[in-house]
Amino acid sequence: MPPERRALHVVEYSWTKDRESAVRAAYPRHRAHVDTLEGLWLIGLLNTENETDEPLVTRAMAVFTDDRSAAEFAENDPLFREGLATVTAETGWNPLDYGSGKERSL
Repeated sequence: MPPERRALHVVEYSWTKDRESAVRAAYPRHRAHVDTLEGLWLIGLLNTENETDEPLVTRAMAVFTDDRSAAEFAENDPLFREGLATVTAETGWNPLDYGSGKERSL
């Protein structure tokens, strides 16, 4: 029987292009908050493409190992509290490890 898997909690968020410089200026406060979240598994930018195929960094995703940390992030991160970014989706996720021949759980 495979090991029991814990569902992860995904928070996707975005900001408009006109807020890009303000988001960059707020990054140190955002990073300081993120560094306090014990349940953060990974975080990163999601690239989107416009009609000229130039990447626009307007979306990001954070994955948490527990819902408490996900809620803390969505409610208290400076990007959201200062109105610079908006949570666009919050979902659960059960990752699978393909091709390794081994079952892994987080």
